[in-house]
Amino acid sequence: MSSIVLSLEGGEDSHSLFSLLESQSLALYERNEILLKQFSDLQSSFFSSKIRSALFSYDLQDVRKKEGLDFIISKIPLAEVEKELEEVRQFYSLVNENKNLFTQKKYSYYAPRFVYNAVKNSLKIVGLLKTMLKLLSVLEREFTPESKQKIFHALSASFVEVLTLFKENSVNLLDVRGRVAVEKNIVHEYLELVKRRIDLAYLESGDILFSFKSNEYLKTYIEQEAISSFTSSHITHILLVGKSSKGIFFVDSDRATFGVRARPFGIVDGEVFLAFRLRNISSLQRSLLVSKMVEAVKGNISYSKAKVAGLVPATLTSRFLSLFSRGYVLQDNWVKNLTNPEFFCSEFVNSLYKEIGVYLCPKSKYNAIVSPSDLVVSPYLEFLGLVFNDSEKTKEIIGRIIDDVKL
Repeated sequence: MSSIVLSLEGGEDSHSLFSLLESQSLALYERNEILLKQFSDLQSSFFSSKIRSALFSYDLQDVRKKEGLDFIISKIPLAEVEKELEEVRQFYSLVNENKNLFTQKKYSYYAPRFVYNAVKNSLKIVGLLKTMLKLLSVLEREFTPESKQKIFHALSASFVEVLTLFKENSVNLLDVRGRVAVEKNIVHEYLELVKRRIDLAYLESGDILFSFKSNEYLKTYIEQEAISSFTSSHITHILLVGKSSKGIFFVDSDRATFGVRARPFGIVDGEVFLAFRLRNISSLQRSLLVSKMVEAVKGNISYSKAKVAGLVPATLTSRFLSLFSRGYVLQDNWVKNLTNPEFFCSEFVNSLYKEIGVYLCPKSKYNAIVSPSDLVVSPYLEFLGLVFNDSEKTKEIIGRIIDDVKL
């Protein structure tokens, strides 16, 4: 990736800006993934019996020890990470300087903070790599068992911490990419969305529907309005599409139906579904997913009120701690593993896909708890179009529904 010392020409509009941010976040993510893979391979080499026995031999003149040290030292990607750090810093400046162009208020809040998290992580990685190089140079001179053991444990811990930071950076950068993609493809082009109305026949089993509620609808349902206010999103529920010889139906985990159920397809006035599909989903994956959906419906899995409640203190804690940081401090759900399998809507959809070996969003790889807002900005999902009642087909009505949209 070429250096991203980039500036916007005066004539470039916000759509161009978000296209630029999207491509840069993707390039940074791909660079980070390469470094993650290289460092993971280096960790495997470090713990291999051949390298390990050579590094920690007691013979200072052992040629194998010198070769092992030279190999590990040569593979420590300090220069590459320092270059990535500089590029992430420049990317942060670009995002932060233009955050007021985000139409989604919470995106203007989250995007620069997530990039800043990536900057902090990269700084930590640089420091850890420098420490590892020092430890390896000391290892060349040390020969007592006690000192070797201390060095080995320190290096082992550093490997784990660096890999964790690389993984966090992948999540941060992909999250930002998803948010700017939403800005570019949905929010700024909402007047064109009426043209994206899709026929139900186009939907396939396993497609994901995000239930988008208008302000008029939310005002009539207190609980939905409370969820929308707390999450700063008009998306309060997500569902899976199921298709059979009898037609289309929903599969979801919903409080109204007390858990995972299959129910008839229906849309109320004031509701619009944003339809998404996993990019490049294979026939085998879809078949496996349908099997998991059937198992879930037959299993009478309960809806988890406790986990929904657990999100409240976790989110409030994250927001409070983030007041004292330029980054964003992520807190896990305060309610995690329950005795019986229970899910709320997005957690249920996320878990089914994970069971077939698929991550729906960057966060899915490292965290079981995801929200509809996490999924709607996922770069792993392809936007198909809108599903809504015929009575809401006109541009004026769609414009009114999506005006002041919060995703």
